[in-house]
Amino acid sequence: MALRLRIFTFILFVLVSSTWADKSQLIFQKAKKSYSQQRYSISLKILESHFDLLGPKTPTGAMVLGAWNNYHLRNYFRAQKIWAHLIRTRFDKINKAVVASYSKNQSTDFLPDDIPEKMLGYYFERYKNMVEYMIKQYDLLSAVTSKNLQDAIVMYKDILIENEIEEDEVEKLWEKLENYKTAREKVIFKNNWYVYTGLLSYKDKLAIKQPSGDVTNISSSSQGWCLGLGKQYENAFIRYAVEGCFGNQSTTVGTDDTNLNYFQKDVPAVTFMVTPKLSWRTPAQNSYIGLGTPLLYRKGDFTEPAGYEISDKTLISYGLTVHGEWKIQKYALFFQMGKIAKFSSALWLAGFQYHFD
Repeated sequence: MALRLRIFTFILFVLVSSTWADKSQLIFQKAKKSYSQQRYSISLKILESHFDLLGPKTPTGAMVLGAWNNYHLRNYFRAQKIWAHLIRTRFDKINKAVVASYSKNQSTDFLPDDIPEKMLGYYFERYKNMVEYMIKQYDLLSAVTSKNLQDAIVMYKDILIENEIEEDEVEKLWEKLENYKTAREKVIFKNNWYVYTGLLSYKDKLAIKQPSGDVTNISSSSQGWCLGLGKQYENAFIRYAVEGCFGNQSTTVGTDDTNLNYFQKDVPAVTFMVTPKLSWRTPAQNSYIGLGTPLLYRKGDFTEPAGYEISDKTLISYGLTVHGEWKIQKYALFFQMGKIAKFSSALWLAGFQYHFD
């Protein structure tokens, strides 16, 4: 009795397996036909209705077809994941040996000699999808993910070229990735801080009111060092920056009016200037020109003779300046000049910067 039961169970298993296999084959052929008609989404839907494309018992053909469909649908991450699963489940031992050798030596000099050609074909397919995925998601990848992906791409490229697998296509894909990265790096904005110091010079307008009520214009000439801090956002073409500069100036004031004898030398003055800037990179690449709109605060310790009154001892003003910069690695030489409202001559600032790139 027990023997007959075992025989019956075995026959039932064979019949069910045969029926399942026949059904799987029909579904696969249907999906394959849709793929040949470039109906990739329908083909993939047919496959996924019957197969787990990352399952341990899924036929290789179904997984390959699923990966190709995902590639054409630009689902590159999903496609490379299927190829990775195929590599891991079909060639686990040799794949581990190849990866271990490359990781240890960072070269293809000591790779195993018996790498199956089919596995190298899977390497190529995964390489292709990883390149496309990196291009598609480039701006969204974290620094760690981007590095890991780049390292894997380089490994597959080196192994494929060493084994003469699709060399032209491998090189084209690599060139496509490098060109895309270069183009994106040119337009992506990066930010950094910088410090600077320079010699600040300007002449502003003052007026002194005499006891008689008469008002006489007097000139003020200031010069001194300014220390500043700035932050900038730039790509390969344009730069936005905001910087602030604080300085102590030595000021000389006086008048040419023969009716008034007033003159002071080495008058201490404090200047604080905040400047938003817009700059363009020149064809020289390491130099910039641009415009700024400074807001300036100046306070001078001017002495007033008895009965006299000096206006604008404290001044807040604004203006428009042009500037230029020549950068060498982290250092830069710069100048800034322009007109400040209420000043009698141009403002000048020239010095050097240090960038925390």
